Amino acid sequence: MTPAARPAMGVASAPRRLRLAGLENVRFALGAMRAQKLRSFLTILGVVAGVATVIMMVSFVAGFNNAITDAFSSFGTHLVQFQKFEPRFGDGETSEEERKRRNLTLEDALALKRLATLAAAVSPERYLFRTVEVRAGKGVANGPVLVGVTPDYSPANNQYVQDGRFLTDNDLRHAARVAVISTDVADALFPNRDPIDQTMTVDGQSFRIVGLFVKKGSLLGGSLDNFVVLPFTTFDGLFPEVKNGHGDSLHIATVPRRPEDFDALIAQETAILRTRRKLHANQGNDFAIFTSEGQLENF
Repeated sequence: MTPAARPAMGVASAPRRLRLAGLENVRFALGAMRAQKLRSFLTILGVVAGVATVIMMVSFVAGFNNAITDAFSSFGTHLVQFQKFEPRFGDGETSEEERKRRNLTLEDALALKRLATLAAAVSPERYLFRTVEVRAGKGVANGPVLVGVTPDYSPANNQYVQDGRFLTDNDLRHAARVAVISTDVADALFPNRDPIDQTMTVDGQSFRIVGLFVKKGSLLGGSLDNFVVLPFTTFDGLFPEVKNGHGDSLHIATVPRRPEDFDALIAQETAILRTRRKLHANQGNDFAIFTSEGQLENF
């Protein structure tokens, strides 16, 4: 054999040596597994359990994230809401600065509706944060939230009726005793019956049901379908303590005409409210801004 041939043979045999080494390792591993059956079984079981646990947790987190995203999106992905107190999760403390803020007013909402050219809807809303008895015959609702609204409530909050109708300007002008209810309230008061044109009482006051909302589901374990809306003027007549109180007496929900105007709408409406409330350039906002997108990011 010539000297030139020797390196060529060494190079050619390297892959063969690697294959032999690999086969030897496999034979050694199989021999060890046969000799230590219990230890091998427990090792494989631990690996399988670990991988399964990781897959399960990743699936759980991904599913939970998707559920939360869908729930927040049910409010409308471009909701812009102005309120007195800062939005927060849980039972966080309200700061002294927030408690000293002036309430938002119906006039603020009317100014936004008149001047905010980028807004498709402006919805002033009052919420009753105490328990009232809502019943029909022997049926009693499970502590629904009462809300005083205008016709802009539906488009501003992505809340539409599946049966009947929503409130009208005529209902507001006459402070009509009419209501639109959610599915939880309908199930409690009128099981297996159509609630439209039925009568219910709110703290003993009679109301005719004119509409039923589309079911929304739940968010963080709480139902999104346990509320009753009344005409804004009717609500103020029944519960004047909300309007005259020192709490968060009015929310103003708005949505842009076009999705791409979302940020511009916030800037425009913030400027209108700051001007109305006579805030100087070096002063911060004396109101809070809630958006579904911002709350989802915070969560």
